[in-house]
Formats: sequence, C-alpha cells, structure tokens
Amino acid sequence: MLSRDSPCFVVLRTSFSRRLDFCSLLAFLQRGTLTRKTFDRALQALPITQHRVIWERYIHWAKDFGVPQTAVRVFRRYLMFEPGYREDYIAYLEEIGQFQEAARQLSHCLNDEAFISPSGQTQHQMWMHLCDLCARHPNDVA
Repeated sequence: MLSRDSPCFVVLRTSFSRRLDFCSLLAFLQRGTLTRKTFDRALQALPITQHRVIWERYIHWAKDFGVPQTAVRVFRRYLMFEPGYREDYIAYLEEIGQFQEAARQLSHCLNDEAFISPSGQTQHQMWMHLCDLCARHPNDVA
C-alpha cells in the first residue's frame, strides 16, 4: 500500500494541474477522507468559474463511495454552487431512502417561483411527484 509520504503522492500534490488526477487516484484507492479533503482543496484553489470541472467528479465520487452522509453533505454544498441540480439531489435521496429530505427538497422547488426544472418537469408534475412520495412513504415523510 502506498503511504501519504511516498514520492508519487508528493509529486501529485505539488501541482494543481495534477490535482484531478490525484483525486482520481485517491478515489481508486478508496481513501475516503483524503479524497474528500483533496476535492475541497481543489475547489478552494480554483476560481469559481472553473468549479464545474471539480464538482462533476466530486459528486460522482461521493455517490459511488458508499457513505450516504458524505454524499448528502457534498450535494448540499453543490446546490449552493448550482441550485438547478436539486432534482438530481432529490433522486439520490430517494435512492438512499431519505424520503423526508426528498420531500423537503421537492417542496423547496415548488415554493421557489424562479425554479425551472432542468429535466423539463412542470409544476404539476413536481406536485404529483411530491404527492406520490407522501402517499408511498407516509411514515417517513411525516
């Protein structure tokens, strides 16, 4: 197993242009905390106009890592950057069984008059989705 002080890790850490490669390597090695911290440092180092490159990989890693709490926290931060992806967050919440938070996020979309669904859902369809969610999981949404 490679240690944090091995030469290949040091070289990858020194150059931001290699930061994404380092994130990919850490994700492959299943180094959870170090991967998350590296993604966070990459976001801090880049200007906000270039965050999209990092966020795509960060969200993908967080969902695949297998720790739902981490993915939820990463998604919440991502929504501060790109609120239009709230529907993806809702779908993920439903996948992991967090129906109450999914309903809360759906109602957030419905209460925001400026919200335009990236997937093209109408307000009526989102209301029906919320009603269906409440009907299927009444104890979880309460």
